[in-house]
Amino acid sequence: MNVSGSTFTDIVMNQVLGGVTTLGVSVGQMEGTAAANQYGFAFNPFSPGEFIAQFSSTNPYSCFFVKGTITEVGGVPQITSETPVQFQAEGSNSLDGPHFDYVKPGQWTSAYHTNGNSQYGTVCFGQLGSPPVENLTSSNFIGMSNGLYVDGATSSVTLKGGVSTNQTGLAVGSTYYVQPDGTIAASAGTPSVEAGLAISSTSLLLTSEAGATGADGADGADGATGATGAAGADGVDAVAGSMTHFHSAIQDVTNASTLTYTFSELTNAIHYQVFLNRLVLRPTEYSVSGTTVTLVAGTHDISDELEVTGFSLA
Repeated sequence: MNVSGSTFTDIVMNQVLGGVTTLGVSVGQMEGTAAANQYGFAFNPFSPGEFIAQFSSTNPYSCFFVKGTITEVGGVPQITSETPVQFQAEGSNSLDGPHFDYVKPGQWTSAYHTNGNSQYGTVCFGQLGSPPVENLTSSNFIGMSNGLYVDGATSSVTLKGGVSTNQTGLAVGSTYYVQPDGTIAASAGTPSVEAGLAISSTSLLLTSEAGATGADGADGADGATGATGAAGADGVDAVAGSMTHFHSAIQDVTNASTLTYTFSELTNAIHYQVFLNRLVLRPTEYSVSGTTVTLVAGTHDISDELEVTGFSLA
């Protein structure tokens, strides 16, 4: 309710539907006052079970309103009520109301006369509001208002990237976060939505959470060809020497199963060829180890002639 607040204790409204046909209200002792002596009661036609109770105290006379709700639990009516709100601090009695508007949801009126206003009649108007809906998400914070505005008024908003200069009590250098109720604090709420960085006690640089890491960029172009390296060192001069050409004597094959033959001419040989019946053998048809030539089986036969020729170091 949009009326001034007051503090009360021991508000009892547990007999509203106590088996009687006429709806009644029992209001307990109010802080610093005597019990209520007059009251009125009305249901909200747009919200089943919701009601407004109006009552006055006698020491001193004061006018109060309380909002409540009637529900049924297991067939038993249950009443919950908010803290009563004091609307008229001076003497008030002869209550008439409250009365709900059947056209505009939540609006109501009440009439009474006040002792502090020459017994003149007074009419008050009220509006029942709904609890604020918290709809903050990690992506719907766009900025901050530059002032206070009523519903429906055109407002000016500082967007992210700008500086909001109508803050108070900021700690310079601290990061502030938007809270679900629209305020800001130095600790994150749920969800965590960064508002900005305090650059003075009254100014907030509006920022936002870091975005996702971007994709890797394309590979860069190849670099220029490097300079030519230094020339290598000169090789070692070859040892001077003399080579001797040799041609061995012919060895007759007397047994086809004999595969190894010795030629002393192969000593220190650096180049040679093996001949069978004056034809050069292929490298796959023999092997040489030192002065021994080993033939591949099937390469030769009885009465074949075998010889070697080449060069050797002196």
